Amino acid sequence: MKFIKKNCGIKIDRSLFRKKIVKDYSALVGSNFALKPIQFIKGLLVAKFLGPSDYGILKSVELIQMLDKFGSLGFNTTAAREIGNALGANNQKKVETIRNTAYSSESLLILVLFFIGLSSTIFFDSVMLSVLIIMASTGMLVSKFRAIFATEAVIQKKFILTSKIIFFTNLIAAILVIILVPYLKIYAVLLTNIISGLLSIIFYFKSLTFNYQFKINKDEFKKILGISIPLTFNTLAFGTFRYAERILIIRYLSMDALGFFAFASMAVGHFTILFSTSVKVRMQDIFEGIGKGDYTRVHKIVLRETTLFTIISLLLIPLLWLSIEIFTPLLLPKWIDGIYSAQLYLFMLPLEVIPNYVSIVLISSLVNKQKILPLYRLISTGLLICFTIILYYWGILTLEKFIIIYICSSAFYKITVIVLYKKHFYNIYVQQ
Repeated sequence: MKFIKKNCGIKIDRSLFRKKIVKDYSALVGSNFALKPIQFIKGLLVAKFLGPSDYGILKSVELIQMLDKFGSLGFNTTAAREIGNALGANNQKKVETIRNTAYSSESLLILVLFFIGLSSTIFFDSVMLSVLIIMASTGMLVSKFRAIFATEAVIQKKFILTSKIIFFTNLIAAILVIILVPYLKIYAVLLTNIISGLLSIIFYFKSLTFNYQFKINKDEFKKILGISIPLTFNTLAFGTFRYAERILIIRYLSMDALGFFAFASMAVGHFTILFSTSVKVRMQDIFEGIGKGDYTRVHKIVLRETTLFTIISLLLIPLLWLSIEIFTPLLLPKWIDGIYSAQLYLFMLPLEVIPNYVSIVLISSLVNKQKILPLYRLISTGLLICFTIILYYWGILTLEKFIIIYICSSAFYKITVIVLYKKHFYNIYVQQ
């Protein structure tokens, strides 16, 4: 198959606004921002018609669909990193070998995960749960194939194309959920995940041109696996944190509590998506800048944009705090008991922003610290589990206390990433 002077300050250069990076970022942020009104309405209607308990069930079933992100061996990330380096070195033959091997390996992994998801239905007697699991597994399958095309779009820096696909597929999905959720409830959400994924694949397939053959080069596979396994350890370690959060709430609190927690996470998630968009735009610039040895420029990107988005996230907290207080009783009376939980969770906003850029540098081929990051992820998960269990056996565990533990455990990892960046990149390659 083939498809066709050193300055570490944060002063913003005015010429930045004339650069392609600003157009790319504006396109991606613009598409996400334009979707927010209808996605907000969609979120409200899903919360309204499901209620805390059914919303908790949905988030439980989505543990399977989360394999889209956490069921990974890092082939896409490695492809982006290594192809970026190969492009920086102008080695087109290497680019094609990496692309063929990485994407083919990822495709095989996707099929394995899909059949594992389907086979899990044998452990449940409930027809409803079995159907939900099948739908979630299918959504995961489609989403992971979409991720391959999205990775290629990032490599080619086709951010305007990506913004259009994000806009139209999410718009269609939101409209479908709004229409169907009063009648299909949970099934409407899972069904539209599948539909939007398929539409994205179709749009990417028609719009991207690149040479690809289903072929695995043994030598390249060994090299990619040697890179991707350490890379994916960090993803898997993060996965343990995300799975632990839901399992702990179900085990020691309730399904309603999971619904409230997921509601709080959704409220913050609308904004973290906007902030993470900048990372997608900058990722290949950082990899290629490192490949060219332009370390000062890379650091300026990391420092300037991390500072900017962190300040914005801090300013948003009081505004969102008041908004949740005022509008939840008016729009979602069933969710009044979750107001304070959602407000506490807002402090995750800056923590979601701070490590975004520095993490890319740490997993680059130059710094190559992907082997040590999972250790700190696992320590973060261990802190979450230990303190949750301790409070439970002391008889004082509540959802609000769990969220505080969650924020503190997350902060441990985020701060550690900053320290590692300074020690292994800034001190060695910039401050010299």
